[in-house]
Amino acid sequence: MRTSHPPYDEYEEERRKASADWLDAASVAARLGKVPGEITALRKAGELLAVWLPSDQRFLYPTWQFDERGNPIPEVVALLALLRSPNGMGIGVPSTGWGEVEWFISYHVLLDGLSPSQVLASDPERVLAIAQEEFSG
Repeated sequence: MRTSHPPYDEYEEERRKASADWLDAASVAARLGKVPGEITALRKAGELLAVWLPSDQRFLYPTWQFDERGNPIPEVVALLALLRSPNGMGIGVPSTGWGEVEWFISYHVLLDGLSPSQVLASDPERVLAIAQEEFSG
């Protein structure tokens, strides 16, 4: 019988559903013309957001942080810095990425009831301005 840490058991299925169409490091690397190690370095530097799936022992990268050509949306770097700052969610680095994702996918009153992830591609400056208003000390 398999046993594991209860929080992962409780949320793993929902996290799998949420990340079903997200990309692994090799897929992101192929899109950007890089090698997977470079993608890992970008994640560690706070330039890309990824979430950790313990059962798969890998990080997955949300697709909504990339523009229509597959390039990272530049404002993501500043957004991650704000979210991870002491005035933000206080997550810091390293992170499993799920706390940041919670903010990106939660509906926000200042975005007319849409989530930051829904608005990011069309109006990244607006998402950043709202995060600055919310998290800048």
